[in-house]
Amino acid sequence: YFGGIELGTGGLVRAYGGVAADCLRDAPTSLVKAK
Repeated sequence: YFGGIELGTGGLVRAYGGVAADCLRDAPTSLVKAK
């Protein structure tokens, strides 16, 4: 169950995968140069 909804294994993977993708997309980025 996730938020009161039974998702099953595949649904849970999609739910967490979507959240992870949103976090990575919205995260600030910076350029790092090697010395």
